[in-house]
Amino acid sequence: MSRTERLLQLMQMLRRHRYPVSGAALSQELGISLRSLYRDIATLQNQGAKIAGEAGIGYVLQPGFTLPPLMFTEEEIAAIALGSKWVAQQADHKLALAARDALAKIASVLPSEARMELENSGLLIGPGCKSDGNDEQLRQIRLAIRKQHKLVLEYQDETGKASERTIWPCALSFFDNLRIIVAWCELRNDFRHFRTDRIQGLQVIEKMPQTTHSPLSPHIKTKNKKMKAKTDTTADAHKSASKEQRRLQMADIARLAGVSTSTVSRALSGSSLVNDETRQRIAELARSLKYSINIDARNLRLKQTRTIAVVVPFDSETRQHLSDPFFLGILGGLADALTDRGFDMLLSRIDAEHLDNAAQIFDTGRVLGVILIGQWRHHDQLNQLAARHVPIVVWGAQLPQQLYVTVGSDNVTGGQKATEHLLQSGRKRIAFFGDTQLPEVAQRYEGYCKALAQHGITLDEKLVVPASFIEEGGKLAVAELCSRQTSFDALFACSDLLAMTSINSLRENNYRVPDDVAVVGYDDIELARYFHPPLTTVRQPMAQAGIALVDALLTLIEDGNSEAQLLPTELMVRTSSVCVG
Repeated sequence: MSRTERLLQLMQMLRRHRYPVSGAALSQELGISLRSLYRDIATLQNQGAKIAGEAGIGYVLQPGFTLPPLMFTEEEIAAIALGSKWVAQQADHKLALAARDALAKIASVLPSEARMELENSGLLIGPGCKSDGNDEQLRQIRLAIRKQHKLVLEYQDETGKASERTIWPCALSFFDNLRIIVAWCELRNDFRHFRTDRIQGLQVIEKMPQTTHSPLSPHIKTKNKKMKAKTDTTADAHKSASKEQRRLQMADIARLAGVSTSTVSRALSGSSLVNDETRQRIAELARSLKYSINIDARNLRLKQTRTIAVVVPFDSETRQHLSDPFFLGILGGLADALTDRGFDMLLSRIDAEHLDNAAQIFDTGRVLGVILIGQWRHHDQLNQLAARHVPIVVWGAQLPQQLYVTVGSDNVTGGQKATEHLLQSGRKRIAFFGDTQLPEVAQRYEGYCKALAQHGITLDEKLVVPASFIEEGGKLAVAELCSRQTSFDALFACSDLLAMTSINSLRENNYRVPDDVAVVGYDDIELARYFHPPLTTVRQPMAQAGIALVDALLTLIEDGNSEAQLLPTELMVRTSSVCVG
């Protein structure tokens, strides 16, 4: 296959997916390397294709980009001709006319040979029952589905009994001799099917609530916040609707994969009864539909699982231990908040290079959701988890193009307060210790730079030293700073542990704290006030953080969405930065 043919095939593959599809799936289907796939995506984007996404998240073709119809294959032309003829015969007048017009437009721009194939495909639509309902009513139903409006029906059931129904239409099904509306019925508080030939009258009323999910979502979620005050019967109806949506999604995957729904269930549950090829195909379809399955869903529906996973990543190189005082502080806050709300905590660790592994414990059905401590360097993996609808809340920084929910402290302001305090104390040469590849540290560094700029001090890169949050981090950073042979009279360390080990190392190098070097840390761990000298630091509200993380996750599980939160920071001034006497 030439590269030109491959680019055309890649465009067609993207057209098939309504939701982001991973680069790995695209490269596998094309039979090329992931690196070649990324180059092909970039080429198409440079040629004007509106392909959104990025490596690690996935790609989706946005509306507005087309290729000439002459690129249709013979099979595609035959399919277009057959489908258009069926619509022209079976749909209401305006939709039938649109089908004929669309076919004429395509024919007018096809090469002569392709046009002959279109006009003489040899595929015919046999005699069938024309639309059984009122032509104008069918058009109104179609428009109501498209524009998401409710309908009021004067409806007669099979026994001839008349009733008035307010419905939320979501689909219009065309059978050989029937037209059926699939809709949420307010009278029955459930999904119902309505035959169009039994509609005696129809009225379009107000628009349905808007959501950002699938076309069925408006019909199965609570209508708006005011509806929360309705009776338990209404709430139960919406739960039934959610079950119906899940069943329909699994049926969709089964239909697309050409297997049974039970095979889909087994494949998504990791059953060995399904071969690898089928399991992979089903998993890709599920991802494209943003569908995930929990193999212990029955327990979750019955509220028998009341466990939340708290996941603490570790750097495979530094192996930052759970005994780190910051981890102990935030875990204590989480444990208290979960206990107060009647939940258990399951503590787990994963490699920080594979944050997406945090989903595995949720997929087993053992927990309701996941709280992850830290983003580390893989914002893209966390976005993927959010796209899969894994209920996860992350302690960390708010970042651009973020799909997942975060709770974190105001790191920019915290860094600015620490640096401002040192500047107001008369210090001019302030060193910065921290790993700016981590989002939270990067924001603290941003605050550090802002404070310097406000005081008209030019940033000196020699004073910025990368440092890890490990026991030896301060010692290594001080050694590096001293080796640069530059003057410094203050230090802002991005964690209290880093600040404390730095103070010990400064003493070993004959620096007095705070006389020669003023030091400020970050976190305000329990030991900070008892250290010698007591440590000036930026306090992160650990107890408040635990409550905010738990509440954000429970809201996400219950409502399907939750807001990011930014908690305030406070500067705690102690002896390590202030000379006495």
